[in-house]
Amino acid sequence: MSSGVPIRSIRIGIVIGDAVTIHGKDGVTRFYESDNNHHTEILKDKKTGKWSGDTVRMKEASERNIERLRALKKAGVHTAREMRKLKKENHKSYQQVREQYKPIIREINQKHAIVNRNDRDGKEFIMSLAIGETVYMRHKKNKETGYFVVFKLDKGKIYLTPHWDARRAKAAGINNPRDEFYVSPSQMRDLGVDKDKPPCKVRVGPLGDLKVLVRD
Repeated sequence: MSSGVPIRSIRIGIVIGDAVTIHGKDGVTRFYESDNNHHTEILKDKKTGKWSGDTVRMKEASERNIERLRALKKAGVHTAREMRKLKKENHKSYQQVREQYKPIIREINQKHAIVNRNDRDGKEFIMSLAIGETVYMRHKKNKETGYFVVFKLDKGKIYLTPHWDARRAKAAGINNPRDEFYVSPSQMRDLGVDKDKPPCKVRVGPLGDLKVLVRD
């Protein structure tokens, strides 16, 4: 070590597969686990109608957000901390600045979106799915219509559980675990409530009010 203290042994806790390598400005190379996925962008082929998914890793989503924050800073937009301070000191000025920044923030958020909602490569954007979000569709196994919550994302796989099932996840030694299943984007396309209504992303409010999210 730079301090002169010798390293006599190290202990490896886990093996990281497909690690993300980052070379820091301090000259230190760090390795991060790449298995964490931020969201999946579901696209429909305009010719065949088949659904596919682009899985965005946490690192890529963070890089997109960094670019967004840099653009906001360059445009002179106050930080959230500065806005909170202004709100306490002068609420009228806070409202004026807030209205002034709204169109700037909207434009930057669209240009540097964490979720790419653009159509591309002959494919139409349908929706994005992240852990905790809800889909209205039919169950893969029993074909019953319901609301299903995303609890895990893998490349090419979306793991879902019924919104009402609060039992523990499947694991060794767990009796009566929750109902779980996974689908590929292509399989999900065929699990709509009927032939003309493919699965859709929804948001359920605190009072049970339901909103269908289009191209979200």
